[in-house]
Amino acid sequence: MTQYVLIAVNQQRFLTRAFIVGVVFNIGANLLLIPRYGYAGAAVVTVLSEVSLLIPFYIAVRRHVARLPWVDLVWRQLAAAAGMGVTAALLRNTELVAALLSSLVYIGLLLALGTFRNPDIQRVLRIVPFIGRRVPAAPASE
Repeated sequence: MTQYVLIAVNQQRFLTRAFIVGVVFNIGANLLLIPRYGYAGAAVVTVLSEVSLLIPFYIAVRRHVARLPWVDLVWRQLAAAAGMGVTAALLRNTELVAALLSSLVYIGLLLALGTFRNPDIQRVLRIVPFIGRRVPAAPASE
């Protein structure tokens, strides 16, 4: 989504450079970690590759679009992910149960923490065809 925002503010050249950095990082890190750690190394590289894109994207959005309240935007998801991780760790000997229960914990925590009460989420829900009719319209603030 961030790349589309940057395209909208005419930052295509920046995006190209950022993706080149991300690809070079991904290839280099995979060459280093896969031989020693296998699929686990590839998984770590995948996450770190996304972070290698997040940093320049954040800088560009901040410079060309707006400053974002990151703490307010991500704390709920991080708390839910922590609850999911703790649940999965406690049930690590039963993989299927751990996967199912930790997923339910994640979704439950997202709901309990009010992640989906944001007016922007409500706008998205209104345009999703199979849900939109059930979500009451929020007052327009534009």
